[in-house]
Amino acid sequence: DPRVLEIARRSRARRCRFSIKSTPNDEITVTDNAITRRAVDGVQRLVPLSAVKVPGQHLLSDIVAATAVGSLAGVDAESMTRAVGTFTGLEHTLEFVREVDGVRYVNDSKATNMVAAREAIECFGMGLVVILGGRFKGGAFEELCPGLIDRKAVVVAIGEARGQIRKSLTPTIDVRDAKTLTQAVEIAATLACKGGTVLLAPACASLDMFRNYVERGAEFKRAVKMIADRSSLDRGE
Repeated sequence: DPRVLEIARRSRARRCRFSIKSTPNDEITVTDNAITRRAVDGVQRLVPLSAVKVPGQHLLSDIVAATAVGSLAGVDAESMTRAVGTFTGLEHTLEFVREVDGVRYVNDSKATNMVAAREAIECFGMGLVVILGGRFKGGAFEELCPGLIDRKAVVVAIGEARGQIRKSLTPTIDVRDAKTLTQAVEIAATLACKGGTVLLAPACASLDMFRNYVERGAEFKRAVKMIADRSSLDRGE
């Protein structure tokens, strides 16, 4: 970010560059399956990637940044590894809700723009069903096409942006409509295959249907619980 670099250039504070891609200028980076720190006396392993529990390159970048701060503050590698290993993420941010009949349900209600939704989609593989929509905030839904195509994903569209989503993505992407989020989850459950994922990554604001993204995420989780409860009844549990 040029603005951040300009602030850093003018600051008299200790500067530390970090990245998930190893470049010669980065002090804290990811190499050899670990978050590492380059020092005068060599490379120091700080946190093994096996300790990272959250999905996605963008969340890994956050952990690398936190590791940089911890390292500069004098926190030892063992303590940082322990802290990273106990962090499973934040509610409504790529939050694993539960698995039902072999399908994983993930709540990323906080993905209210195209960049966040694209990054969420890229966290998962084939067999993906994405719930998109709400109040449009800008950008282009076409930005999501490469990730959706690569995963042969199906989209369930909700909210005010339903028509825009359909117009932007079809016929390249299979798009279904839902009047409510609960209905969208029901439709997604019928489309998802065992081993697949149903992902709420709206790329839109929630204010057309909910008070905020938190309420939207809570509704998603309630709908998933209804599916799980019905599945348990069907199995006689």
